[in-house]
Amino acid sequence: PLTLDVKIMMLDDYTEVWMAPSDSSMMPDCIPLMYGVVMRFAYDVGLFVVYKNSGKIVHTVKGSKLECDVSIVDNKLIYSKFNGTVSCVDLKSNKKLWSKDVGESSGFGVTKDGNDVILPSWSAQLFKVDLNTGKETWKIDMEEVKNGCGSGFEEAPVIVGDNFFAPHRDEGFFAFNKDSGELVENIELGSEQRVYAASYLYK
Repeated sequence: PLTLDVKIMMLDDYTEVWMAPSDSSMMPDCIPLMYGVVMRFAYDVGLFVVYKNSGKIVHTVKGSKLECDVSIVDNKLIYSKFNGTVSCVDLKSNKKLWSKDVGESSGFGVTKDGNDVILPSWSAQLFKVDLNTGKETWKIDMEEVKNGCGSGFEEAPVIVGDNFFAPHRDEGFFAFNKDSGELVENIELGSEQRVYAASYLYK
């Protein structure tokens, strides 16, 4: 296969800081994402987490059925496969901590809440699990929620106070209590909307 290299360069004089070779036949997807002292690349052959200052590989997940979107929370790598399996790896020990089936396919990103993370799913479900063990705190099935929906969630929700807001392209926002998973409110915005949630702090 064609060999492509990933380089980090200085903007003032274009000197090379480090280079990471790849045996992939494709370029990395979009722009590598930064997470503190590490950054991740996604190729058609797998996911790679490297130290951003040295290029040293921290962890590698090989495979062709990996989704490009990953998260790194508290030095833990959370990634998913197209079969709907979400997995978590401790980057300090390089040990897999847990795997969980979230249905058809995972949504993009996760939301941290204390020692837990909220996982969106394209299968009209939301999950809250312990970051270290994967133990389920609660599960929301939207087909069982009043005024719910039959399709899933593309994006991770945003926490505001005691609630979290899950954006949905057909139904606007669903607000749930973050501790119990109970529905608080449905904010309808019309169908086929590109809906994103964001939180801001005002002083």
